Amino acid sequence: MVCGWYIFKREWLVADTYFMGMVSWWYIFKGVWPVHTTYLKGM
Repeated sequence: MVCGWYIFKREWLVADTYFMGMVSWWYIFKGVWPVHTTYLKGM
């Protein structure tokens, strides 16, 4: 039971870290891409 709980907690942490990384990357991409394209159009 305890062993299963540790495995569950570890998997949850890994999934949570991965998901947060994807979300933060998505926000950075959505924030940077319009600025980048606007800058290119301005040139």
